[in-house]
Amino acid sequence: MQGRLTDATCPGIQEEDRLRRLLDPVVTSRPRECHDGTREGALKRIENWIDNSDEKNILWISGAPGVGKSALSSTTVSLLRDRQSSPLAVFFIRRQGDRDPQLVWRTIAYQLALSFPSYREHLWKRLREDTRTEGVKQQFNNLIAIPFAHIYRHGHSGFSITTPVVIIDALDEC
Repeated sequence: MQGRLTDATCPGIQEEDRLRRLLDPVVTSRPRECHDGTREGALKRIENWIDNSDEKNILWISGAPGVGKSALSSTTVSLLRDRQSSPLAVFFIRRQGDRDPQLVWRTIAYQLALSFPSYREHLWKRLREDTRTEGVKQQFNNLIAIPFAHIYRHGHSGFSITTPVVIIDALDEC
């Protein structure tokens, strides 16, 4: 986010409650970050990837369990929040109940709606009373693809950079 939070950038409590009710997102705590002075090369490569619009738009970090992928994701979230330049959504899979693939797009839509007013405006036009009954592909189209297609076609307000960053940790556990 850029600048101060205002009514234009932050949904009101009633609007946030309605979003939460309709999308039923997962709210989890972030894992620990990397220890100071560690993973600096990997973090620099991630930052360069985010800053380079010519790169492919998906970065997949893989590795054996316990090597620090979650810590790397969590540290990346902090770096991006410090930069305050891009809408950001994060999905950390932590509990058995989080492992439903249908939760991913609803949670990402909810988080993007909280930080990106133009997206929130277009999302309201697409929301149905219950997105939980839609399949994963239909959820992606209704909650992510179509609202962003409208934003890119008709312009946006609220951010100097329109490319959102979405971090999904432990997707392989879904």
